[in-house]
Amino acid sequence: MPNAPQRVYQDRILETATKRNRPITVYLKNGVHIKGRVLAHDMFTILLETDKNKTLVYKHSATSIFPARMNHRKPHGGHGGGHGHGSHGRGQHRGHHASHGPSTDGAPQSAQPSPPSEHQAEQ
Repeated sequence: MPNAPQRVYQDRILETATKRNRPITVYLKNGVHIKGRVLAHDMFTILLETDKNKTLVYKHSATSIFPARMNHRKPHGGHGGGHGHGSHGRGQHRGHHASHGPSTDGAPQSAQPSPPSEHQAEQ
C-alpha cells in the first residue's frame, strides 16, 4: 500500500482526470495497458470506462498511470498488435516521427530523434 504522500499525488492525478473527463492509460504488471476515462476511484481501485466496457482495475496490479494521448497514429510498417487496449502511435505527432525499439512490457519508451531527411541534409 502506498504511503500518504504517494497516495495524495495519485489521488490528485485521478481527480484531475475525473473532473476534466480526460482519458488515462493504466499500465499493468502483466504488460497490458488499458486506456479509458476515470468514472470513480478509491484507495484500492480505479473504475475506467473504455471504448468497449467498464473495467475495474486494482491499484496493486498497476505499474504506472499516464494521461492518454488524444491523437494517436499507428507507426509506419503496419504494427497493429497488442492487447486491444489503447493505441500504438507514441511519439508521432504533427508529422514528426520518433524511432522506438520493440517494447516487451507495454511501458512507454523515450523518443529518439529520427535521422535527417534528404531535404534537411541538403540544407
